[in-house]
Amino acid sequence: MDNSGAHDLVRRAQGDMPASLIAFVVVMSCICLTIVSLRFYVRIQVIRNLGNDDWAVAVTMLMLLGSVIGVAIAIAFGLGRHVVDVSDSHLSVLLTLMWFSGLGYHLTIIILKCAFILQYRRAFPLPAFQRICDIFLGFIACWFVAFFIAPIVICLPVRSQWDPEIIGQDFCSSRWQVWLAHGIIHVITDVVIFAMPLPLIKTLPLTKPQKITLTAVFCLGFITCIISAIRISTVHRGLFDADASWVMARTVYWSVGEITCAMLCLCIPVLRPLLGGRANLRRWRSGAQAEVVETRGHAHFTLDSTQTWTAPAPSNRTASRGSVRSSRDIEMRENTQDRRHEAAKRTSDPPTTGTESSGAGSTWTSDDSHKRADGSWL
Repeated sequence: MDNSGAHDLVRRAQGDMPASLIAFVVVMSCICLTIVSLRFYVRIQVIRNLGNDDWAVAVTMLMLLGSVIGVAIAIAFGLGRHVVDVSDSHLSVLLTLMWFSGLGYHLTIIILKCAFILQYRRAFPLPAFQRICDIFLGFIACWFVAFFIAPIVICLPVRSQWDPEIIGQDFCSSRWQVWLAHGIIHVITDVVIFAMPLPLIKTLPLTKPQKITLTAVFCLGFITCIISAIRISTVHRGLFDADASWVMARTVYWSVGEITCAMLCLCIPVLRPLLGGRANLRRWRSGAQAEVVETRGHAHFTLDSTQTWTAPAPSNRTASRGSVRSSRDIEMRENTQDRRHEAAKRTSDPPTTGTESSGAGSTWTSDDSHKRADGSWL
């Protein structure tokens, strides 16, 4: 038996995978749709505050749903089957679809990366960190433009990238270098994105177990980086393997899996109000929220509604156990000078409504009548 016959037997033994491929894409899309729907439920019904990061997630979700339709069409033209079982006319259409899907994948991951950065800007409104985010957004925009144009002009005529009669004439000698550079930058930016919030998690008003959980969620994002690296090898095989229609299905597997994993890492931290049962959900709906703002170089919290908390004593840097009564168990952290100033002010001029003053460590209930004009309780 000649080598070509042996290779054909091996490939046929591997089997086709249209059914498993479409099932995988549908399941991953349903997982993403569920997690994104929960995200919007929290943003709209619980927190009542949509942001640009949410709209970026919505666009990414729409593109992922569009990929389900694209995969179904590609399967009809031979994706997931061995090339010996695909006609030349179908193979030409399939290669055309996969080339355009590569551009769509590039656009999807760009929007997804922007969603991460926009969510970081929202969660950590510190000027220095936001400047870093803005610079990174600019870099991602430049990267998008460069690698959106490069695959188009690197092979001339462009039709040579999907026409089987031209593709073998070596018009695209640099095509692999372009996609390799794209993949390397993609992995590096993923690592940076998932590492950016880790040093800042300790500044959030969360308990230690919550911080550990949040850190674990972001570290889960590094699995996305591993998937991205594996995907690069499948792209190489898809460009040069003679059985392109079968090999490219592997690329689709890894691409959809990568986007799904990234979406989970992006949305899970937003779903915190859904944890803890109905009582916790009611507290969030009551509007007890906090934002970190930069005031005199220190992180403070602006409260959006009525809170009951224990004013920290001047001699203690941290609040005592059970001192905070809020939906997020907010621990008010101030430096020693600020605490002494506020304690002295409350002692000399106690609030006239809802206040029980007994010194620096007094417990008092704040309401909207005490809120400053800038919305801050401090």
